[in-house]
Amino acid sequence: MSFSLLSDREIKELSIGDRPMLSPLEPELVRLIDLHPNFKMSPIKAISFGTSSYGYDLRLAPHDFRIFKKRNIWQKLGLQETPIVDPKNFDKSLLYKAQLHRDRTGDYFVMPPHSAALGVSLERFDMPRNVTGICLGKSTYARSAITPFATPIEAGWRGYPTLEFGNNTDLPCKIYANEGVLQMVFNRGTDCETSYSDRNGKYQDQACEVTLART
Repeated sequence: MSFSLLSDREIKELSIGDRPMLSPLEPELVRLIDLHPNFKMSPIKAISFGTSSYGYDLRLAPHDFRIFKKRNIWQKLGLQETPIVDPKNFDKSLLYKAQLHRDRTGDYFVMPPHSAALGVSLERFDMPRNVTGICLGKSTYARSAITPFATPIEAGWRGYPTLEFGNNTDLPCKIYANEGVLQMVFNRGTDCETSYSDRNGKYQDQACEVTLART
């Protein structure tokens, strides 16, 4: 079986109608946004989002961004043992909800040095059973040492994807909400025998909020 990468034309065709593959769809690549739409102010430069030649640049939602707590926080609380991140029994207390900031550059969260965080996409997906998506980094963030963890969006999956990030620097870094944060590329093949929906996957129909690890 061979796969083909969806072009901008095909992405737009699959994202209209009663069951759009992704919504809301920006049919072109957006590079300017109105930070204060109710006031007469010039648009600001944005980290691009929307449809690109062979992919789609997703936006980070502004309402739910969670950062893993640092080890020294547990030591300050007097705990003799540092908690363990267990993917099979994930403890939500290991994360804290980050504050959204705003200045003349836009809306953003601050990731501490050498930290990991979870966010959520503003776009919702309803994947056809013959299309799988792969999350990739955006060049602007990669050059700032902010990296996403590449994850698939499987054929037949529905919902708002939870997004994962790492700050690889010794410095705090901004990560912008309502702007492009990673790129999704889509591979189309023949219909699969069993889709994510067919097997009732544990992350099906995620809401527009961070979804933690499940077993």
